[in-house]
Formats: sequence, C-alpha cells, structure tokens
Amino acid sequence: MNFLELVDDLRIQCGASGRAPATLQGALPTETDRFRRWVNSAWNDIQISHTDWRFLFIESSHTMAVNSRVLNQTEYAAGNVAEWMVDTFRIADPAKPRMDSQPLPFVPYYEWRDNEGRDTTITGKPSTFTIDPMTEAILLAPTSDKAYVLFYDYWKNPQVLVANNDVPIIPKRFHDLIVAWAMKKYGYHEAASEKLQQANEVISRLYPALEMDQLPAMNVGTLWN
Repeated sequence: MNFLELVDDLRIQCGASGRAPATLQGALPTETDRFRRWVNSAWNDIQISHTDWRFLFIESSHTMAVNSRVLNQTEYAAGNVAEWMVDTFRIADPAKPRMDSQPLPFVPYYEWRDNEGRDTTITGKPSTFTIDPMTEAILLAPTSDKAYVLFYDYWKNPQVLVANNDVPIIPKRFHDLIVAWAMKKYGYHEAASEKLQQANEVISRLYPALEMDQLPAMNVGTLWN
C-alpha cells in the first residue's frame, strides 16, 4: 500500500465516516490530517524500535574526486545517513572493484585532527578517515591524488511518508502492521477499547514476524508492548 492507501485503510478500520481522501497534500480536513499523522507516527515507531532492521541497511560506494578530503555523496548530503558503519569502510585504486579494496582504518576525530588530518597539503591514497563530530561528515587523509573508490555501509534514517504514492520500505505483507500500529493511536485518542484490542491482535501476529524477517537472528525480540 502507498501512503494514501494506508491512510484510507486506517480510516476504514477505525470505522470513520466520510469519503476516502483523494490526496494527503495541502490543507486537509481535521480527521484526515489526524489519520495521516498517525500513520507516519506509527511507521516511525516501528522503524526506531530496533537499530538494525535490514530494510534500513545500505551498502554503497563513492568515487572520490582528485584533491578531495571529504566524502560528499548524495545520500549524505540528503541527510539519509543515521549511523556510519565505520568497520565497513574500504578503499580501492581508481576503477577497481570491492574485491580489490583494502580496509580503511577509522581514527577518532581529535586524534585524527591532531595527526593525519592536520596537514592538508599532503596528497596520496587516503589511509585513515574520521567522522566530524559536528556535521557527521566523513573526513579522509591524506588528500586524494587520484580518483580512489570508497566502499562503505551505513544505517539510513527512518523513512518519512510524504507524497501520496510513497510506499513503506518494508515488504508489502507487513504493511497492515503500520495500519494496526496507527489504529492503536486512534484507540487511545478515542478511548476505543475495541479498536485497541483489534490493533493489538494484528500487531502481536505481524510484529514478531517482521522481526524474524528483518532482524539478525540473535537480536529478535518483542518490543511493541
């Protein structure tokens, strides 16, 4: 289901009156706006309930510009990175694949700044990197003298549904979990115990299934209560 369909399904499951919303953009009727907010809030709750969901894991690479010291990739500039996986950083010579790469050591920022990172005039193949504590940008040293290839993984920030056609990034078979989680918010708001019970029945079935499907085996738990 896309965002619009999730909101409409929530409306139906909650037994609300009125017509299906035609859009979630612009000024909305109060009830539709509540349903929209509940769906996004529920989806955010699910995403932040664990830090290592597979659907938030990103594997990426970037070809550095010559004379570069900063990883300036689109995903970072767009604010998609929630946490860099520092142990996954590797570097390869220009145009070489991951299999020909070598680990790129991480150095704590203040140590890096006072040693490798201090002299910006030294060029060569980057041999260390750090994370700027203020901007969370990736900084490398020495300054690249060639178009080296970086390989790295990270956890992305939770997805926010905005456009009508935005689709949650979990498998479709779990989309009903978002609706049920949002229904709990409706149930608390309306003091509707029957809707809370209905929502909890769905959550108790689908949330553990999502954990089994999208978490490392040793981290599976039940955090929805």
